[in-house]
This record gives sequence, C-alpha cells and structure tokens, in this order.
Amino acid sequence: MNCKKIKDIIITDYIDGQLTSRIRQQIDGHLDRCEECRAFAQKVKETVVLPFKPAAQPEDPPEFVWERIRSSVQKEESLLQRIGRKAARYVCGILYLPRPALAAVLSVVVLFVVVSSVQIPALQRKTAVNSYLSEQLVYLASLDAGTLNGNNNGDTFDMGTDIEEFLF
Repeated sequence: MNCKKIKDIIITDYIDGQLTSRIRQQIDGHLDRCEECRAFAQKVKETVVLPFKPAAQPEDPPEFVWERIRSSVQKEESLLQRIGRKAARYVCGILYLPRPALAAVLSVVVLFVVVSSVQIPALQRKTAVNSYLSEQLVYLASLDAGTLNGNNNGDTFDMGTDIEEFLF
C-alpha cells in the first residue's frame, strides 16, 4: 500500500479500530517502516482521539426508564392493533356481499372486460376502414365533379397541362 492510502485508512478505520486483523497488521507494518506515516498517525491521535479521552462514558439509564419506554411502546402497539381490527371490520362490513351476489357481480365485470376487449379493436378497425372509404369517395367525387384542380364549374375536367389533355 502507498502512503496516501495508508493515511486515508488511518483517518477513518484505523483510529476507530474498525479494521480486520490482516489489514491492521499491514498498516502497523507500514507504520514501523515509514516515519512520515507514523508521525501522521500520532498527530491524528493527538488531535482526534486524545481530546475525547477524559470525557466520561455515558452510563446506562436506570431500569425504570426502560420500563416506561416498554410500557409506552406496548400501549401504542395495542392501540394500533385495536384501530387496525376496527378498520378491518368496517371495511369488511362495507364490502360484505353474500356469495351469490358477489359471484354475479364478478361475472358481470368479467363479461364487460371480455366484451370490451373484443369490441374495441373491431370498432377501431371499422372506424379506420370507414375513414379510408370516406376519403376515397371524396376523391372520386372530386374527380367526377372536376374540382380536383380547382375547376368548380363542373363543365370540363381540367387535367392541368396540355400534354395531359392531349393524352387523356
């Protein structure tokens, strides 16, 4: 490992004691050989760890505090369970249908879905065909009336150019 990586590890996991034994041995071996990294580790200990050494370790709270917390949590859980049971009964009461009625409603819904899925594509195909036929009829009617090229008097059919009139 290079010194930059060693310094990164010293700042993070080495000081906290969060390294595996294998990596800790590698870091300690590097610190034995490298004066710069050893000085860096010492400086980090002095500025980061030592100022907090005199601080007292927090004591566990007394047992009565834990008992109050447990009872509060249990009361809250039992309240939520009661509310949940009441809500479930309310929803079941609203949605209650006798089995024959439920079967009839479900069969109507299934029938509606099946008919809709069959009818809608057929309707779309009919609409597309009708649209196409209607466009073709308008085109043929305009040819018959001579209005395709702007001739609205209906007397003659103008093809547009002399060669077309000669050929047709």
